Amino acid sequence: MTAIFAGNAVPTPVVAPTPEKTKSAGKGRRKLSAQALANIRAAQKERWAKVKGQKEPSKAAAPKVAAKTTRKLSPQALANIRAAQKKRWAKVEKQNTPAKAAAPEAPVKKKRKLAPEVRAKLAAAMKARWEAAKKSGGPAPTAKK
Repeated sequence: MTAIFAGNAVPTPVVAPTPEKTKSAGKGRRKLSAQALANIRAAQKERWAKVKGQKEPSKAAAPKVAAKTTRKLSPQALANIRAAQKKRWAKVEKQNTPAKAAAPEAPVKKKRKLAPEVRAKLAAAMKARWEAAKKSGGPAPTAKK
C-alpha cells in the first residue's frame, strides 16, 4: 500500500476475460449425485477429525441416500414405439427402392422341350460323329481346339 501512495505503483493492464477461460464456456458445471456428495462430505469430516486429533467418525454415521430407480415403460408404450419404428423403416426402404418397383419384371420364358423324333435324330447324328472320330483317330468331337 505504501508503494501505491508513494507513486511507485506500476499500473497493471486490464484484460477482458476470453470466453474460453471463463467457467461458462463449454458444457458448464457437472452435477454430482446425492450419494457422491454424501461420500465427499463424509471423507471431508474424516480428514478434519484427523487434523483436529479427534476420533474418526464412524462410516455408519454417513447418511445413506437411496439409489435412483430407473423408470420402466409400459407394454403399451413399447408397442407404440415399435410400431412407429417399423413405420419409419418402411418409409426409408420405400425411398431407397423406387427403381425396382417402377420396372415390372419380365416374365420368365419356359424352356422349350424337343419332340421325341427330333431328339432321336440328334442322338443318331452324334453317334455317327463319334464313330467317324474313332475311325480317323482324330480328337473327340467335344475336345477343345
